[in-house]
Amino acid sequence: KCGAAITKKRGLQAYDPKLHLAGIPMGQRQLTPYTISGTDIVCDGDDLHFVNNAAMQQEWDDNAAG
Repeated sequence: KCGAAITKKRGLQAYDPKLHLAGIPMGQRQLTPYTISGTDIVCDGDDLHFVNNAAMQQEWDDNAAG
């Protein structure tokens, strides 16, 4: 009841606590896609992470080889 009253008072109808990890066990949270600033491109976080980026993996290998 209290949550519904606050939502009505503050106008937070679209608020989804699951998107803010409100007590959700690790591994069960939602991963939201990223919008790259200055563009209309939307992608998953995994696409941006260096471990999943072939060019960054190659750079890592090149630097590790000395």
